Amino acid sequence: LALAALAVTLVSGYLGARHAGSVPARLAVLPFLNQGDSADAYFADGMTDELRGRLTTIPGLEVVSSLSSNEYRNSGRHLAEIARDLGVGYLLIGKVSWQRGPAGASRVRVSPELIRIAPGAPPTTRWQQAFDTSLTDVFQVQADIAAKVANALDLVLGDSTRRSLGREPTANLAAYDEYLKGEAASQAMKADQAGLRRAIEHYERAVGLDSAYVQAWAQLSRALSSLYSNGVPDQRVGARARQAAERALRL
Repeated sequence: LALAALAVTLVSGYLGARHAGSVPARLAVLPFLNQGDSADAYFADGMTDELRGRLTTIPGLEVVSSLSSNEYRNSGRHLAEIARDLGVGYLLIGKVSWQRGPAGASRVRVSPELIRIAPGAPPTTRWQQAFDTSLTDVFQVQADIAAKVANALDLVLGDSTRRSLGREPTANLAAYDEYLKGEAASQAMKADQAGLRRAIEHYERAVGLDSAYVQAWAQLSRALSSLYSNGVPDQRVGARARQAAERALRL
């Protein structure tokens, strides 16, 4: 009987450990701080969003939406309070600096830090590393950061996930720059009509520079749709929104 009880205890402990290990890690990516020119703040925001998007593709990791995490931009609140509010055990924070130079000579410095938040204990750094690279390698840096975060969280990346992390949305950096400016102007599609029109101009420049830029076509459609629905409906705007959506779907 004692042996049977011991066996039940061991099995229960094993199953409990397996269950605990299967619980996804929860992470929030807070807006990265822009350490360059104030006019480059949109680039730091874009880096944050791109990293968040790549991290969401990692199995075993739950990432808080931008709508929730972006509310803590420059909030001045303690990290433990933010983590408690968002219900996460990890926060990814960082700094971004874009050092502009002649064509092909611009450099980007990104300093991310993965912080573990545990009840009753001060926040601790789980992983930290600075990346200093050419602007042409910005997508590779985003993929590397996402992979290193996964490694720090003991998450195994399969081949398909690694391919997904390494995918480049566009090979045209000028198009990427216009896309990020569009994202900043649209304010997650919450901008007023003037802001939406500015965003549309940037998205249109992005797809003009790279006609296969899926994300830019999709966001162009969203911005046009928001403009159509939040003002006096213009059938031409509606038609353009549909065309952009269809283009994104075909791609």
